[in-house]
Amino acid sequence: MLSPIDITRYSFPDFVRFIFDRRVADAPWWHSDWMACAPGVVGGLSHTVGDAARLLEYLIQLFETADRLPDEYTRCQIEQGFWFISVMDGLDPPLWDRDVPLALRQQCIEAMELLFAKLFAWESLETASLIWWYNFAKGYDLDEGQPTDEDDAAIQQTMFETIRRVLWIDSTACRQSALAGLIALKHPETAATIDEFLEENPDVDDALGAEFVSLRERALAWS
Repeated sequence: MLSPIDITRYSFPDFVRFIFDRRVADAPWWHSDWMACAPGVVGGLSHTVGDAARLLEYLIQLFETADRLPDEYTRCQIEQGFWFISVMDGLDPPLWDRDVPLALRQQCIEAMELLFAKLFAWESLETASLIWWYNFAKGYDLDEGQPTDEDDAAIQQTMFETIRRVLWIDSTACRQSALAGLIALKHPETAATIDEFLEENPDVDDALGAEFVSLRERALAWS
């Protein structure tokens, strides 16, 4: 059993170093060095954090200053770090934690637009940026886009509005990620959004445009 570490007790600079200042290997560092956040660990992997609100505040600050990361870390370290954030249950649970103010959770989602505008649009990563929105929206995919209650609906709507803004960033990486997010989110306004996007961007890459047209046809079924 690995010992848990509460990264929300770190200062913000130490928090950033903890995530990105890591060796890069075929097996990500967290598979062997550290498997999760405190306080609870099940089978070596925790699904909680020490202070969910502080974690979200740190992530907002990280997204707002994401353009500074390439000055300190390699492309591979950045790729690995954002995979850690999106798949290791560090960010995902606090977004649905009802003990954390909804406004803070929505602010964190909205700050992801800055992550794309300041970093992902310019720093070509292998997969972390592409799969970013899908990793957070996949729960809606499993529920056919139907939120469970008003809080869940508010998070879905905030994701949709933020993904929609990312879609309009003039970057293939941003648009591909937004596409993956829209597929998972299954928001009822998806088809209308794609119509508007394609009308305003008639010169979009043919292959990507075909993906949007395909998604529009699928979206009509859940709108």
